[in-house]
Amino acid sequence: MNGGKRPAFGYTIIEVLIVLAVSGVLFGVAATAVSGKQQKTAFRTGVYEMAARVQGIIDDVTNGKYSDIPLTCTGNPPTITTAASDQQGKNRGCVFLGKAVFFPATAKSTYQVYSVAGNRLNGSGKPATTIAEAQPTAIGALTVKEIVPQNLDVFWVEINGSDANARAFGFMQGLGQTNAAGDTYSSGADTLDMFYTPTGDPVDIVLISSAAICLTDDREYAVLTLGQDSESQLSVKTKMLGSVKPTDTAGPCA
Repeated sequence: MNGGKRPAFGYTIIEVLIVLAVSGVLFGVAATAVSGKQQKTAFRTGVYEMAARVQGIIDDVTNGKYSDIPLTCTGNPPTITTAASDQQGKNRGCVFLGKAVFFPATAKSTYQVYSVAGNRLNGSGKPATTIAEAQPTAIGALTVKEIVPQNLDVFWVEINGSDANARAFGFMQGLGQTNAAGDTYSSGADTLDMFYTPTGDPVDIVLISSAAICLTDDREYAVLTLGQDSESQLSVKTKMLGSVKPTDTAGPCA
């Protein structure tokens, strides 16, 4: 005899529902935590990869790494074509000057990298020593379209610490020094300048000392700061700004 007690055959429906409800809540909390960590990891990965890409452009210009496609330059400002008859390395008309980056104001998760060339000689037939004489021009055939890593948005590009949203900037080798008569170069391009183009046209060049690229995934924010390091070399620094969109008083990324 069991003393009138009913044998226990398992859990009641209410008990099962309670267990399922609690399990569902715990699963939701865990899933949210994992998703948040994955999102932060993806964001940081994208930011650091973008920084590496920009540093790679700086290094290419510093090391003189450009396309090996021969160019033809005619006119002033020059009209540049890649259907050149001159042999590589023997084109006396133009010279590679640097590379620039353009971030569209609308398609914020894309950007373009284009090479910049200019006249080797000025209007008097002597070596160009100034930007005005070189007349920098974008090489359309060498423009490369890229997607920002992890599809992050570039929502602001700041120049010289100003609030102006300048979308195009780049890096250019110095034009070198000439002899007293200005007939030949006496030294090569031993400097690296940073510039931006207010109109997006590389002919319209203004030299600058710093720039900032502001990135977001609509949850987190970060800024890439470009400028000279302690050894007077152009470099890229990365700073994570957290989940609150910065304001004008917080520096870059208005």
